[in-house]
Amino acid sequence: EDGDAVRTLLLRRATPPKERRKLLCSWCQDITATDNVTLYVAPRAGASGRVGNTVGTSICTDFSCSRNARRVPNAMEVQDEAERVAWQELRVAQLRERSRHFLDLISETA
Repeated sequence: EDGDAVRTLLLRRATPPKERRKLLCSWCQDITATDNVTLYVAPRAGASGRVGNTVGTSICTDFSCSRNARRVPNAMEVQDEAERVAWQELRVAQLRERSRHFLDLISETA
């Protein structure tokens, strides 16, 4: 969701490298889920996209970013139980911001 509008995009997996590497998801940035991340690309808007230009980002392969952002933090991330809810709310807000930023990048026509 972006304000009152719903924006969608078409993602495709980029050609995977020959050697699999651990990656950090650009959207949820969950440090506990680094072995199931894939590079996805989306066509740019306008003339740039029509000639094949794309924008890529690393995202959880199974799109579990929402679940990862809402997971219970471990003791290294949050020591005080009272901070847990605030930590989760911050992570969800950051996920929304990062995914919206990616949509903005592919929507740029200049």
